[in-house]
Amino acid sequence: CFQEVKQVQDPDSKQYLMFYEGVASDGTRSIGLATSGDGSSNWQRHPQPILSPSGNPAAWDAGSVGTPSAVAMSLGKWRLYYAGRSAQLGPWEGIGVALGGPNSEGSSSELTFKRRTGRRQPSSKQ
Repeated sequence: CFQEVKQVQDPDSKQYLMFYEGVASDGTRSIGLATSGDGSSNWQRHPQPILSPSGNPAAWDAGSVGTPSAVAMSLGKWRLYYAGRSAQLGPWEGIGVALGGPNSEGSSSELTFKRRTGRRQPSSKQ
Protein backbone atom coordinates (compact mmCIF):
# COMPACT_ATOMS: atom_id res chain seq x y z
CA CYS A 1 0.00 0.00 0.00
CA PHE A 2 1.31 3.48 -0.86
CA GLN A 3 0.54 6.57 1.16
CA GLU A 4 2.66 9.61 0.26
CA VAL A 5 4.13 9.88 -3.27
CA LYS A 6 6.57 12.55 -4.49
CA GLN A 7 7.82 12.55 -8.08
CA VAL A 8 10.83 14.67 -9.11
CA GLN A 9 13.25 14.86 -12.03
CA ASP A 10 16.97 14.40 -11.40
CA PRO A 11 18.63 17.55 -12.81
CA ASP A 12 21.80 15.60 -13.72
CA SER A 13 20.54 12.33 -15.20
CA LYS A 14 17.13 13.71 -16.32
CA GLN A 15 15.54 10.53 -14.92
CA TYR A 16 12.33 10.78 -12.95
CA LEU A 17 12.36 9.54 -9.38
CA MET A 18 9.30 8.65 -7.33
CA PHE A 19 9.80 8.65 -3.58
CA TYR A 20 6.92 6.98 -1.79
CA GLU A 21 5.79 5.86 1.65
CA GLY A 22 4.97 2.18 1.76
CA VAL A 23 2.92 0.52 4.47
CA ALA A 24 3.59 -3.11 5.45
CA SER A 25 0.85 -5.45 6.62
CA ASP A 26 1.85 -4.83 10.27
CA GLY A 27 1.50 -1.04 9.83
CA THR A 28 5.23 -0.28 9.66
CA ARG A 29 6.00 2.51 7.21
CA SER A 30 9.17 2.90 5.16
CA ILE A 31 10.31 4.93 2.15
CA GLY A 32 10.72 3.41 -1.29
CA LEU A 33 12.02 4.58 -4.65
CA ALA A 34 11.05 3.95 -8.28
CA THR A 35 12.64 5.46 -11.40
CA SER A 36 11.42 6.17 -14.94
CA GLY A 37 12.99 7.63 -18.05
CA ASP A 38 9.90 9.61 -19.04
CA GLY A 39 8.04 10.06 -15.75
CA SER A 40 4.84 8.43 -16.96
CA SER A 41 5.61 4.79 -17.76
CA ASN A 42 8.05 1.93 -17.24
CA TRP A 43 8.64 2.66 -13.56
CA GLN A 44 11.37 0.45 -12.07
CA ARG A 45 10.89 -0.12 -8.37
CA HIS A 46 13.97 -0.33 -6.15
CA PRO A 47 13.90 -3.84 -4.63
CA GLN A 48 14.27 -2.69 -1.00
CA PRO A 49 13.16 0.42 0.91
CA ILE A 50 15.71 3.22 0.66
CA LEU A 51 14.94 4.20 4.24
CA SER A 52 13.47 1.93 6.92
CA PRO A 53 12.77 2.53 10.60
CA SER A 54 15.94 2.85 12.65
CA GLY A 55 17.50 -0.35 13.93
CA ASN A 56 18.04 1.33 17.30
CA PRO A 57 14.90 0.61 19.39
CA ALA A 58 15.49 3.80 21.43
CA ALA A 59 15.60 6.05 18.33
CA TRP A 60 12.87 8.60 17.68
CA ASP A 61 12.29 7.01 14.25
CA ALA A 62 12.44 3.34 15.26
CA GLY A 63 8.76 2.64 14.61
CA SER A 64 8.11 4.11 11.17
CA VAL A 65 9.44 6.61 8.62
CA GLY A 66 7.40 8.35 5.95
CA THR A 67 6.20 11.51 4.18
CA PRO A 68 9.33 11.73 1.98
CA SER A 69 10.45 15.01 0.47
CA ALA A 70 13.55 14.81 -1.74
CA VAL A 71 15.76 17.74 -2.70
CA ALA A 72 18.32 17.37 -5.51
CA MET A 73 21.76 18.74 -4.71
CA SER A 74 24.64 18.54 -7.21
CA LEU A 75 26.45 15.62 -8.86
CA GLY A 76 23.59 13.17 -8.27
CA LYS A 77 23.42 13.79 -4.51
CA TRP A 78 20.09 14.07 -2.68
CA ARG A 79 18.71 15.15 0.67
CA LEU A 80 15.68 13.17 1.76
CA TYR A 81 13.63 14.79 4.48
CA TYR A 82 11.23 12.48 6.29
CA ALA A 83 8.96 12.17 9.30
CA GLY A 84 9.51 9.53 11.94
CA ARG A 85 7.93 8.06 15.02
CA SER A 86 9.14 5.76 17.76
CA ALA A 87 6.19 3.36 17.52
CA GLN A 88 4.53 1.80 14.46
CA LEU A 89 1.32 3.70 15.14
CA GLY A 90 0.70 7.09 16.66
CA PRO A 91 1.71 10.66 15.89
CA TRP A 92 4.77 11.60 13.88
CA GLU A 93 7.41 12.76 16.34
CA GLY A 94 10.07 14.53 14.34
CA ILE A 95 11.68 15.35 11.03
CA GLY A 96 14.95 13.80 9.91
CA VAL A 97 17.23 13.99 6.92
CA ALA A 98 19.03 11.23 5.06
CA LEU A 99 21.79 11.95 2.58
CA GLY A 100 21.98 9.92 -0.60
CA GLY A 101 23.59 9.44 -3.94
CA PRO A 102 24.28 6.85 -6.62
CA ASN A 103 25.34 3.40 -5.47
CA SER A 104 28.93 2.20 -5.88
CA GLU A 105 28.33 1.48 -9.59
CA GLY A 106 27.09 5.05 -10.10
CA SER A 107 23.52 4.03 -10.91
CA SER A 108 20.99 6.77 -10.14
CA SER A 109 18.25 4.14 -10.29
CA GLU A 110 19.79 2.58 -7.19
CA LEU A 111 20.38 5.48 -4.86
CA THR A 112 21.53 4.68 -1.36
CA PHE A 113 20.63 6.82 1.65
CA LYS A 114 22.12 7.16 5.12
CA ARG A 115 20.57 8.98 8.07
CA ARG A 116 22.24 12.18 9.07
CA THR A 117 22.64 12.22 12.80
CA GLY A 118 23.69 15.18 14.83
CA ARG A 119 24.52 15.87 18.39
CA ARG A 120 22.08 17.52 20.68
CA GLN A 121 23.32 20.82 21.95
CA PRO A 122 23.06 21.37 25.68
CA SER A 123 20.28 23.77 26.50
CA SER A 124 21.44 27.07 27.85
CA LYS A 125 19.76 28.17 31.06
CA GLN A 126 19.21 31.85 31.46
